[in-house]
Amino acid sequence: MEYGNIHALGLDHTFQWGLRFERHLFQDRRTEGEVGEVLDVDDRGTLTRDERYQASAYSAFLQDAMRFGDWTITPGLRMERYTQNKTRVFAAEDGPEPKEEDNTSILLPGISFLYSGFTDTQLFASVQRGYTPAPARGSDFPLVPETGINSQIGCAPAS
Repeated sequence: MEYGNIHALGLDHTFQWGLRFERHLFQDRRTEGEVGEVLDVDDRGTLTRDERYQASAYSAFLQDAMRFGDWTITPGLRMERYTQNKTRVFAAEDGPEPKEEDNTSILLPGISFLYSGFTDTQLFASVQRGYTPAPARGSDFPLVPETGINSQIGCAPAS
């Protein structure tokens, strides 16, 4: 969402904000057959593991595109809330286990710059903290998200 054309402190502001929800479900149902046994739709073998993973991410962001002259500077902040859980229903070697849960909250700042003073070209640069929640998969718990610093610099045709 966006609310623009605000004039304050000698700058033109455009406030932008949004929400996002993401959910992953994964079920690890492993089976085994006897040596030489052919497994197919009618014979799936013996169930040796049944684990269920669930991961959900909620995020909200707010940024302010501030314009003065040929420059636009946009500071922003994203808040991410990530929850995940694993339930082992059955495993041949261990049996059932208690449900495991992990909750993470993180603030992700960023800033970008745009120069549009050339006739046919715009220059831009940005740097922000990056975070991508881990998809629900695999047997390691807690699931590991991708984190880092994202940056870019470049030029583009003026619009």
